[in-house]
Amino acid sequence: MVGVTFVKKQNQSARRKAIADRKKQHAKFIQETLNKWDTSGTGALNFEELRNWLTDITEQKTKPDDGEVKWVQSMANFAKAGLAKERGGEASTVLEASVLPEDFKLAAQAWMSYVDSKEEIDAMFKKFDKDHSAYLDKPQLAELLTALNEGEPVPDAEVDWVLSTSDTLGNGVITPPELSKALSLWYAREPDEGTKLPTIEKPNEKMTTTSVIKVVPSKRANQSSRRKEIVEKKKKHKQFIKDTLDKWDKSGTGALSFEELQNWLSDISAGEKATEDEVHWVQVMAQKEKVLVGTFKKKEDLFDASVLPEDFVAAVEVWMAYKDSKEEIEAMFAKYDTDGSDSLDREQLKSLLKDLNDGVDPEDGEVDWVFTNADQLGNGAITKPELKKALGLWYARDDGDSSGRTASVGGDPIAAAAAAAPPPAAAAAPAAPAA
Repeated sequence: MVGVTFVKKQNQSARRKAIADRKKQHAKFIQETLNKWDTSGTGALNFEELRNWLTDITEQKTKPDDGEVKWVQSMANFAKAGLAKERGGEASTVLEASVLPEDFKLAAQAWMSYVDSKEEIDAMFKKFDKDHSAYLDKPQLAELLTALNEGEPVPDAEVDWVLSTSDTLGNGVITPPELSKALSLWYAREPDEGTKLPTIEKPNEKMTTTSVIKVVPSKRANQSSRRKEIVEKKKKHKQFIKDTLDKWDKSGTGALSFEELQNWLSDISAGEKATEDEVHWVQVMAQKEKVLVGTFKKKEDLFDASVLPEDFVAAVEVWMAYKDSKEEIEAMFAKYDTDGSDSLDREQLKSLLKDLNDGVDPEDGEVDWVFTNADQLGNGAITKPELKKALGLWYARDDGDSSGRTASVGGDPIAAAAAAAPPPAAAAAPAAPAA
């Protein structure tokens, strides 16, 4: 092995084996799915193939209707659709596209989560979908939320928020699978002090359609425990936001400007000052969903914008995850950042990947793919926080056949960089060690 001196060999071996095992399992899952359900031989699952697969993976062989299949497609393709919209494309076309192998796992997770709550959702639709349209419009959603709010009318702005955020298909209404997200949003909202969090009784054979959604005091231990857990979580979250604003929002705007964010991140990392690149990276990562839906038209808008309280938790999580690997990243930069620029250009990244590839030169296409997808700031270089993603992309690549494979959605969504090409087949070489 060409020397990678910053990680102990014992840890390298264990992590390398774990990565290899996960890749094998994932590759097997994809291959088995394609072999059985990709009857058209396109390397992806079209609408009917996806329907057949979703039917098969449920224990009761639950066959999804057209709306449910479209929803799974939209969930699997959501990130890609957001980027397409930002680049001037048609998001709806991407949402309804065939599901690619890289998104099979996400599609399966979305479908199984929905199926688990389908009985409850069907009961809600039976009560509130009074025109039998198979969707809830805004007045019907407002009526449902009022019932969950113990009969108290829900402010129009709250209904709009739940509707717009849950409407994954973008058709202005809530379909049965979208209702699952709507309910999660409703329970996750920040209520006024003293607001009770209602519970929903699971339907059973003795319940009538008028009593299924009745909001009643919790009768089951798990309902009571869940309610208490939600309340405690909200209290802690609210206190966390208040403490953060009290200490770091010097400008009194109710959000953290670039300098305030930099001071906060520096404080929670034992006083080591966060660099400008690191703060910009946290801004991007903490506000990914806003980036995807087009809140910011260009990266300068994002970097100039203050980070709002709703994104504080995400900012802390990405920052601390980066700090956990900072020592290793610093060691890599000490070796490969030969010009001391605090960033890696393409050739420097290629040199690093070569060492991780046991001295075998990576293909130019591979280097370009990693470089483009890891460059989240869109500045044509790999900064320290971006190196972590570059390594993740490198280890996640498929060293075998490249047929049917497409690139991960990455790069700088604000700058609308050209879509990355699929990762080309790598040169025959031993599996890369974990960094």
